[in-house]
Amino acid sequence: ALNLYDETEVLRLAAEALEAAPATVAAPAGIPTIFYGFADMNALQRRFALALCHGAPEGQQCGPLPAAFFVPAEPDTPACEFAQPFIDWLESREFTRAETGPTRRRPLEALGKSLFSRESLPAPPVKTALKLIAAPSESREAWELSREFFYSDAASPPDARGEIGLLLPGGDKYPDLFREIFRGIGAEAQFGNAGPLAATLAGRLFLSMIELKPQSYPRRGLMRFLDECRFSKSPLFLNEILQAEDENDPPSVDLASKWEYITRPLPYVSSESEWRAALGSQAFNKIKKNHPEAEIFKKSLENIFATFNDLPENGLPSLHAQAAIEAFKSLTAVSDEFDKALDAISDLAKLDPILGDIDAAEFRLWARAALEGKDALPPRTKSRVRVMSLQEARGLSFSSVVIPGMAEGVFPARGAEDPLLPDSLRALLNKSLATDGEMPLLPLKSTRMAEERFLFWSALQAAECGATLGYPRGGKGAGDEAETPPSLFLEYLVDACLP
Repeated sequence: ALNLYDETEVLRLAAEALEAAPATVAAPAGIPTIFYGFADMNALQRRFALALCHGAPEGQQCGPLPAAFFVPAEPDTPACEFAQPFIDWLESREFTRAETGPTRRRPLEALGKSLFSRESLPAPPVKTALKLIAAPSESREAWELSREFFYSDAASPPDARGEIGLLLPGGDKYPDLFREIFRGIGAEAQFGNAGPLAATLAGRLFLSMIELKPQSYPRRGLMRFLDECRFSKSPLFLNEILQAEDENDPPSVDLASKWEYITRPLPYVSSESEWRAALGSQAFNKIKKNHPEAEIFKKSLENIFATFNDLPENGLPSLHAQAAIEAFKSLTAVSDEFDKALDAISDLAKLDPILGDIDAAEFRLWARAALEGKDALPPRTKSRVRVMSLQEARGLSFSSVVIPGMAEGVFPARGAEDPLLPDSLRALLNKSLATDGEMPLLPLKSTRMAEERFLFWSALQAAECGATLGYPRGGKGAGDEAETPPSLFLEYLVDACLP
């Protein structure tokens, strides 16, 4: 048996194990079990949480407790209606409510209380506590927001500079935009999701390496790979090629750029044989007279060809993975940062009993899927700018908060009723199938707005000093270039601030 499980099945099995033997996972005396930042749970998650609390109602008080839920919501606040059903469920399980709050008042606390209600603020927030920046496009909006918080940061004394939370709405556009901006200006930022392994240096190099031979070793791709992988520091170069050279006249460490330069006059090559013909031509022999590193390139290329020719054409995924990893380690100056990408490739061995023998082309597809399907670890160095989704930021605090995408259809996202599974049918299925502690509930599209109201409220309350909102208004043309209406949430903000 392969014993394959999805996430739901794993959670169900864990809940069953906890219910069968709660003492085996009991926390030491005096150490509580804490659930922080949850505003909702499906039926299976609730079952697992109760099992983790050992199912002991008398131990679920919020005093000296062995278990507690910290729900980031405020009672009698319209924006927090999304969390109320979960709070009601906790109280039905004999958890005792105890109100807590921030250690000091926050500038947008009153605004959050009036948001999405018919009541207006008794007094508008301090002008510096809430800013709105409009720009003609998402890319310009991201640039202006970055300039705003970096400029404000530089103008503050060092001891007054707190952590900046850049909280992004859904979608892939904003993370890539801000990554590009930070990389361009040399600014450090800590992304909550560092992106897939395929986008890291190790992932890109590995995918480039396994595509070189199928693509017939294109000059540009080959030169870029040799440069980025630091081939002149690799085991293959140091142990096989450099040993044969004159030790009194070692080659330059900047070989990759020199090789790129001396191979420019060569004709277009599209195969291993054409590379050999070009490197044995009279034109290349002339180049060697003025550039001694040309001969080193020729020897290096022969060793690279031999390495790729040793890769299997057919075999189990584990055979392909092991051979490709060994080739990668021999061709690159491997660092510890490459470990996770190589571990993802090693994990393809688990597919041996499922796939059996596969060819090299199919292995390349699986390798790409493995690197695109796993996220890279965030950088170990902590930055004062933390970039994460609105979901990930629930329950956190920042000195200042930045929220882009305050436009119609971006945040809140434009939700449409599922024509094949409308809310009415989802509700019936939830009622008939989702017995307590079993199937997770199907999400209702009608609750999407309530959840996004809650996320917006949470983001504003996370700001200890103030928040800056971005509005990509679009252009003045028609069609795709037409001006985008502002987010409905901006209108609610105006309503709350008006006397």
